[in-house]
Amino acid sequence: MVKNYLVQADLEAYIPKLETLLYTNQDNFDLQKQQAEIEVMNDFIKRGFKAIYLRNDLILRESGTTISETTAESISLEDTITRMRWVIDTKVFTGTESKTIYLSGSNDAETYTAITEQEITETGITNVIISEFYKYYKVTCELSDGTIDYSSYLTETSYDLLYAFKWITIILTPIAKEINSPYWILLQSFIDKYNSEWNSLKIYYDSQGTGDISQLSTYNNNTVNLTR
Repeated sequence: MVKNYLVQADLEAYIPKLETLLYTNQDNFDLQKQQAEIEVMNDFIKRGFKAIYLRNDLILRESGTTISETTAESISLEDTITRMRWVIDTKVFTGTESKTIYLSGSNDAETYTAITEQEITETGITNVIISEFYKYYKVTCELSDGTIDYSSYLTETSYDLLYAFKWITIILTPIAKEINSPYWILLQSFIDKYNSEWNSLKIYYDSQGTGDISQLSTYNNNTVNLTR
C-alpha cells in the first residue's frame, strides 16, 4: 500500500534552513505533510490507481509470532524492482535490553552478505535507506533478554520525491505571494520538479491483488499538471 515514509528532516536536503519558513505559532510542518499526502493520493486516484495495489513491499518477516531468542528468518522472494527502504514495524517489545535486527543480501540464495542493522528499543516503525542491493534478502533478530514481535519489509522509494516536492510546494505557497519574488521562483521550481517526477515515474501496480511480485503491471509517463 502506498505510504509516505519521509519526515521533515528529509526536506532539508532541498531547503537547508527549512525551519525559518515556520509560520507563527507553528512548531513543525505536520499539517502541510498531511495535506501533501492527501494531494498525492488524489493524483493517484485521478489516474484510476487504488492505494492497496501501490508500493508493493518485499516481505522479509510477517508479525504474529513473538520470539524470545536470536532468530533468522527465511529468505525473501527475488527483488525484481530494487527496493531501497528497509522498514521494521515492531509490534511487541519487552525486556530492558535493545534488540538488533540485521539485514543481509544474497545473489544466489546461499551466501549472504551483511548490509546494515537497526537497533530496536521500543514498539513503532523505523526505517533506513540501503545502498547495497541483491536479489534476495533475509533478516535476523539478535536479542539477549525479553521478547519481540515485528514485521519487516523492503519498499520502493520511487514515490518519495512526489511527497517531498508536494510537501515543499504546500509550505511555500502562502509565502510566495509576489510574482517573480525569490519565494515565488522557488515555488515554481518545485512545482516543475513535481510535474517532472510524475512524467518519469515508473509505477509497479499489483492490479490483480495477488501479492505476487512477478505479476506486477508497469506504468510509465503518468502526467499531471499543477495550475500556477
